Amino acid sequence: MSHKPKENPRPSKPNPLNEGRDIKLPTPNTGELKSPIKKK
Repeated sequence: MSHKPKENPRPSKPNPLNEGRDIKLPTPNTGELKSPIKKK
């Protein structure tokens, strides 16, 4: 998982642990709620 966080074999499903924090997914609730909470 942390071997290649930028070269993921599945770009459609970014890791919610690493990429989820940097890449703000266009999710209606998880993205908006997890964005401010994870950025802290």
